[in-house]
Amino acid sequence: MPTFRFAAQALAGLRGWWRPALTLAATTAALMLGYVPLMLVAQASRAVRERGLDPSNFTPTVAEVSPWAFLLLILCPFALGLVTLGWCVERVERRSWRTLVVGRLGRIRYRRLLAAGVMWLAIAAASDLFLSARGVIDVRYVGDWSALIPVLLAATLLVPVQAAFEELGIRGYLLQHVALTTSRPLWGILVSSVVFGALHFANPEVGHYGLGPMAVYYIGVGLFLAGISVLDDGLELAVGIHAATNLYAVVAVGYEGSALPMPAAFATEPPEITVTLLTFVIRASLICWVFAKAGRWRLRNLTRPVTDLT
Repeated sequence: MPTFRFAAQALAGLRGWWRPALTLAATTAALMLGYVPLMLVAQASRAVRERGLDPSNFTPTVAEVSPWAFLLLILCPFALGLVTLGWCVERVERRSWRTLVVGRLGRIRYRRLLAAGVMWLAIAAASDLFLSARGVIDVRYVGDWSALIPVLLAATLLVPVQAAFEELGIRGYLLQHVALTTSRPLWGILVSSVVFGALHFANPEVGHYGLGPMAVYYIGVGLFLAGISVLDDGLELAVGIHAATNLYAVVAVGYEGSALPMPAAFATEPPEITVTLLTFVIRASLICWVFAKAGRWRLRNLTRPVTDLT
């Protein structure tokens, strides 16, 4: 039985166009079903009944629920989607759900996942401290621990699940199938990154910065996470970074108009888009430098035929 690199793991399952179509349909249906409680809460809100639902300004206050309950309502659908995706991969395609995460090594590298998350948190905190000291952004303490502690508990439980669902679904499942169809991992990286960006175009940040700049940002994030997943032969780095990014926004430093409007310990105004993009490039470059050294990345794996990635 051959072992495959991460980008070629779709080879490990049964073929047939209807299998991925059924998996995607079932996973999407599960995700939509998971949002039913949130929609019911929204419809029960006086503000929504009077003014209609504005996704860019849908907060715990508008929904008339506590922040931790609001976070549960937002993130629980991802748990349902993750379970459905894993079940479909196992039952419909007859391959292990772990193939959405791992490459030839065959096991999930939890230490690598944790290291990436901790490093990303440290870099994010250091960059915000630097920008605040330089007067580029204004970070102020607004912590309300009576509200923050329940949010912290809910976020610690569900934010990693949300990050895992997006990573396994987009940079695992979708990337692998596009790579198999086109025979090149690079196409999987490009297509999954565009899809990832498009799925975030409804985020409130788009209303603040504009669609063009945010499209560059979201697709750029997708390219970074997909690229390091193929080069590192697994999703561990991407899951760790994604979870750390969202945890940082939820409980550490929040801002008005965030896609996850929670009572974080610190608050700041959204910086200029050029600052946001430049900061991301610096953070991503540091991560790539560290893990490329440790993992002996080979750029040629981005363009090698999928059938050669054994």
